[in-house]
Amino acid sequence: MFFRAKSSLKYTYLQLVEGFRQGKQVCQRVIATLGRLDQFQTSGTLDCLLQSGTHLSQHSAVLSTPAQTPPNPG
Repeated sequence: MFFRAKSSLKYTYLQLVEGFRQGKQVCQRVIATLGRLDQFQTSGTLDCLLQSGTHLSQHSAVLSTPAQTPPNPG
């Protein structure tokens, strides 16, 4: 399974997609459309979702760096 960004006329949506074989042909099936990608990015929900998924994974991890904060001018 993997995430895919799918564009429509006005917005881009985040989808969870499953890849599978049907005979010799490779197919993809959308498991769920999770919502608008811009809303996930601005709210930080996407980062939380990915980090929480690593607790269930034995072979994958999400690598991240701390968010940059602007320097304090004073």
